[in-house]
Amino acid sequence: MALTLGKLRDHARENSAPDPSGSTADREVNGWINRAFQRIWRHSWRRNLRYAQLLIPAAESGTSTLTATQVSQSISLSSGIFENKYIDESWALKIDGQGGLLYSLATITNPTAAVMNEYWTGSTSSTLSYFFAKDKFDIPDGGVQLMRVADALSHYELGYLEPHEFDFMRQTTPGTQSPNPAYYTTRQDKLWIWPLPGSSPRVLELSMRIGPPRYETTDDDTTVVDWPEKWADLLQRAIDLEAAISQGKNSPADYRLVKYEFDETFDNYKAEDGGISDLTGPLNPILPGQHYPYWQDGSYPNSSSVPEIGNS
Repeated sequence: MALTLGKLRDHARENSAPDPSGSTADREVNGWINRAFQRIWRHSWRRNLRYAQLLIPAAESGTSTLTATQVSQSISLSSGIFENKYIDESWALKIDGQGGLLYSLATITNPTAAVMNEYWTGSTSSTLSYFFAKDKFDIPDGGVQLMRVADALSHYELGYLEPHEFDFMRQTTPGTQSPNPAYYTTRQDKLWIWPLPGSSPRVLELSMRIGPPRYETTDDDTTVVDWPEKWADLLQRAIDLEAAISQGKNSPADYRLVKYEFDETFDNYKAEDGGISDLTGPLNPILPGQHYPYWQDGSYPNSSSVPEIGNS
């Protein structure tokens, strides 16, 4: 059976909440669950490493000429139209004679007239050549860390640049178009590529790590959460830990105990996820002649020792 949001909520109310009813409890429970995912996601679990493909559409050359007025943001076409996708999908506008400068549309006032986000600083002209190219893309599947970006056909890996380095490269590289993108950066939750796409579509391969899921109080109890059921106990211990942290002395569970249990379970599954599994069972099992691993004064031993009865 799948691990559902309802099962996590039931666990939190039964084990970690002093008051299992009311809307405030619902918000608190949901917060514990979301923070538990964030805590667990600090490790790059192999199951959270994803592969995806990203389509880069071909650039679209203008079929007419463009009119721009110096120190103005308004532009117009002699024929043809500005398409809504140029705004909605963040296409770049390249106008001849402006070096590495790129423009973008803010609004379309009518099919042949638009307002740019940037000012035109060149001379006033009605015979400008131009093209549109998509150079910014949403990162698929909730990716938060790109580990490899490569052209699917040539398998050429794009080089990563910090945003300021990417801007400098874009402004100073003579060639603004290429059939093969060479560099990328990430900014504003998007993937940016350079040079601009050429006249043929391309596909990029992405190897990436996805971020932790986030659930709302309005999400149904039957919602299947993004975590394997066989490791449900790790998620439950993380929920107990987050609940103990947020409630402090009012927590029904002792913080030191739930922290110890979470750390032990986390280390076990982290080793299993990395391909190093202790086939004899959990680390530091409680053996006959031993009691639960904490001292009478409430302090904890390190993970490599368990006190024997009579030595506490």
